Amino acid sequence: MNKLTITKQDTESGTLISPPHCDTKLICIDLDSYAVVVNGSEHPIYAFRSTTFSGVLNDLVGKIKDISLNFLLPFDHELETGFAELRIFKETGEVLIFDSSGQLGILTGLSHENSKKLRAAVPATEQWNLPEDEPYRRLLFSKDIIAELTEVMEQQTPKVVVDRIWADFKRTNHSLTFGQVACVNGEFAFFCITALRCGRFVIMTFEEGMASGSNTHS
Repeated sequence: MNKLTITKQDTESGTLISPPHCDTKLICIDLDSYAVVVNGSEHPIYAFRSTTFSGVLNDLVGKIKDISLNFLLPFDHELETGFAELRIFKETGEVLIFDSSGQLGILTGLSHENSKKLRAAVPATEQWNLPEDEPYRRLLFSKDIIAELTEVMEQQTPKVVVDRIWADFKRTNHSLTFGQVACVNGEFAFFCITALRCGRFVIMTFEEGMASGSNTHS
C-alpha cells in the first residue's frame, strides 16, 4: 500500500465504493488508487494506491455494509509514521482487513486471491505491448476474445483494433457500474464489456457476457 497525498478535489470525480449512507466512505479516485473520506471532514483522512487491494476488492462477493479506518500511532503521535488499518464490513458478517504495510486479513473465509475476472483476463498492455496510457492501462481482454480477435490482429495493428473497440463502447454512452455488462456490436467484433470496482474494464465475448449476468445492455 503506497500512501498518497491528495485533496478533497481529487475525490469529487471519484467512484463511491462504500454505501452512500456510511459516515466513512471509500472512493476509487483513479486506477488502483483509493481515498477514505469521513462526512464533515475538509480533507480525505487517508489515500493509497495498491494493485493487491484492487484484486481483493474485485473478488469481493456480496454487498459492503460499512467501512472503518483505524490508526495505531506511535508514542510521539505523528500520523505520518502511524499504522493504518482499513476494514470493510460485508452484509454477510465477513470482514476484510487491509493495512498500510500491505498485509491482508480476512474473517470468516473470504478468498484473498486476486479477482477471478482479473485472473481470467489479460491486460491489453501486456498482451499487445501497448503503452501504459489511457485507456490501455484500464483494459483487460478475456482469453476467448483474444482468440476471437486473432485474425483481425493479423490484418490490423493491435493499437488500431483496441482503439476501435474502446471507441465502439464509448459511442454507446453506457456508464457502467460494477456488475453491469454492456454488449456492443463493434466494427471488429460483437463483444461485451463489464466494469470492475478498481476502475478497470474486462472485454469479453458475447457468450461470456451473457454468462456473467446482471443488468445487460444491448
